[in-house]
Formats: sequence, structure tokens, C-alpha cells
Amino acid sequence: MKRTFALRYRFFVLFAVCLLFIFGIRQYYHSDSYRDALIRIAQLRLQELNQGYNAETTKADLNLDIGNASTIDLASYSKRLLATSRAILGRSYRRGPSRSLRNALGSTANALMLHEDGGLLTYENRSLGQSLGHRIVTNQRNKSELFKEAPYFEVWGKQNPEWGYNVYDDADMAGWMDDHAPATALQEAFYELPRDVMRSDLFRYLSIFQGGGLYTDSDTCSILPISAWDHNSTIDLTDPTLAYVTAEFRRHRNLKEECLYVNKCAPQLIVAIESHPQAWRDIHYCGLQVVQYTFGATPGHPTLLDAISSIVLNSHNISSERGAADLDSKVFQYTGPCLWAESVWRYLHARWGFDFRQLDGALIMQPVRVGDVLIFPFEAFGAWYSGYKEGWQDQGPEARVWHGANGRWRKQDRPG
Repeated sequence: MKRTFALRYRFFVLFAVCLLFIFGIRQYYHSDSYRDALIRIAQLRLQELNQGYNAETTKADLNLDIGNASTIDLASYSKRLLATSRAILGRSYRRGPSRSLRNALGSTANALMLHEDGGLLTYENRSLGQSLGHRIVTNQRNKSELFKEAPYFEVWGKQNPEWGYNVYDDADMAGWMDDHAPATALQEAFYELPRDVMRSDLFRYLSIFQGGGLYTDSDTCSILPISAWDHNSTIDLTDPTLAYVTAEFRRHRNLKEECLYVNKCAPQLIVAIESHPQAWRDIHYCGLQVVQYTFGATPGHPTLLDAISSIVLNSHNISSERGAADLDSKVFQYTGPCLWAESVWRYLHARWGFDFRQLDGALIMQPVRVGDVLIFPFEAFGAWYSGYKEGWQDQGPEARVWHGANGRWRKQDRPG
């Protein structure tokens, strides 16, 4: 009898200890201490991944200014972007940035969730079209002549019938600034830029930052339906530790959604490589240049805010630098593809610890996924052929977009 009682007593004690252990684990799992531990793990892993980065070598080899080691530190990167956004969108008068622009800034903070505490960006197992809102954005000086001047642009609609168009001309862009950023440093910088092409560059970042979608120049053509762009041949280069920590961070916040592992969800940023890391000096202005005439993103993506901030903060220098308005190289450097490349690669360093200089050899010839970013290869958005019907067939098996490369912007001066 006593032995039976003793066995039962031990069993209940053991059961109680197990319950307390499980309860303690659950409490820790949902505590701020667990969240802080996840953030610390991510920070240490990012430091480890980025320790080999050399700003001087990158500038010398590729003519890209990503910044120093502190620039690509996630905490510093996040604070800089969010502080800058408040500066450039701070209102001077009674009106300020529109609600949609403020919402986009909220999404920026969410995307940088390993530093900023708050609600998190939603990642779902959804299509590329749903991720980008089925929205195509372009600009055209005379938008009523769009399909007359660029007849092949209508293929976008034929191949992607569920997508809608937003076509902006100069008046539309000015109206957008009045509606979304009145009396702000952003609006002032927009009008301070010395060339139309520079304003067009800034606006494409702004329109996608505010509303999401796919921006593409009016001299492009869809080769492959957008729904078929992302496929099984994509190589996932996301760091496993950062992918796991991100998923755990999202579980910790009790999010009930389909997709916790960001690199397995619909991409939030879609870009393509335009220039080779070695053979670029004869025809491009920087190595591993990123295509800027076609790209896609969800609202508020940090890369877009980085590009916008860089332009706004340097707008006075751009307008005052002697000869800057006349040199095409300055367009690439200050507002165009090189600035865009710096913003993309800086984000990949800061958020995912990914050294973009890995994209060489075989990796530059096929799609790559890093966290929430989908990077298309060298030939995907090719700009080397002037004949539409024949040219796009020579871009290779990864071809998705044809670009006429008309260079109309080189001939256009700022009116007035």
C-alpha cells in the first residue's frame, strides 16, 4: 500500500514538474526576453556575414558606394531610413503627406522588423500578381500617344489581362506631388532636380513606394506573363539562420498566416541585373548595375525609401553642381541605375547579410532568391536588341522583358 502511494506521489510530482517546465517554456517563448534573444542572434549573424565587406574595394571595382560597415548595420540602416523619412516628409504648413504615403512608411518599419518593434509585414503564399497588386506603372510625356509611339507596350496588357495600368505624364506627376506630399522637402526636391529624367526617376520610386506594383518604361514589352516569372529554377541563397530567426520572430508575435519563412513567400522586391561585375566599363557606369526601367515592389519597401531619401537629401547638390545636368553619367549616379543598384545591394547587406559580389559566374545567369528579394539574371530584362520580333528571342531562356533602349531621355531637356 505504502509502495503504491509512493509511486503515485512520484508520478504526480514528475507530472507537476513537467507542467511547470512546459508552462515556463511557453511563458519564455512569448516574453520580451525571447524576442530580444532572437534580435540578438540576428544581429550577431549579420555582423558575421558582413565582416568581409570592403567599401573601398567595392567602389574601386564596381563604382558603387554602398557605404561603410556602420551603414550596412541593420540597426543603423533602419534608424537612418526612418529618421530621414520624417525629415523629407515633415510638413511645412498645415497639410502633410497623404495617408497612403504614411501607410507605406509604416510598411517600411515593418519590413525592418528585426530592429523596429511593432506590427509586422504580411507575407503570404500568394501569386506574384497579388503581391504587387496587379498594378503596372509607366510614364509617357504624351500619354494619349502611348500605344502609337510604343505599339509593343500593349503586349503587357495582352499577356497580363488581370493587371491594370497607371500611366503618368508631367502634369500627373505634379498632381501626385500636390496630393501626396504637399509642402514637404520631398516636393521641393522634386522641382529642384535639373532634368526631366531625374524627376522621372524619383517619381517611379515614389509611385511604387506609395502604391506598390511593377514599374516599367513605356519602351518595354512583356515577353513572358508576369505570373510565370518566378519558377522552380530559382536558387535560394537566403541565410538559414536569418530565415529561421525571422520565422520565429513572427511566431512569437502570434501571427496567424500561411507563410512564416519569408524566402518561401511571394517576393516583396523584384529586380534584375543589368551589367556584368567585370565587363561593364565600356557600356555601363557601374558593375552589377540593377535594371531601373523595370522593377517591382510592395508598398513601403525599404529599398525604395533608401533611393528616395538619397535623391532628396542630395537634390540641392545635384542642382548646383556645375555640369551635372548635362552629363548623362550624373543621371546614372544621382537618380538612375547606379543609385538604384546601391539601394538594392545596401538593403541585401543590412537585412539579409548578403554580399552581392557573389553574383558572378553561374549565379549571374539564373534567378536568385535572398529573403524577400527576387533577383533575375543578366539576360532576363535584356536591353541589347532593337528589333522586337527578332531581338527578344536572342535574350536566352530567362528572358522576361524586352527593352527598346530608345534613349529618349538623353534628348529631353527640362521644360521652361
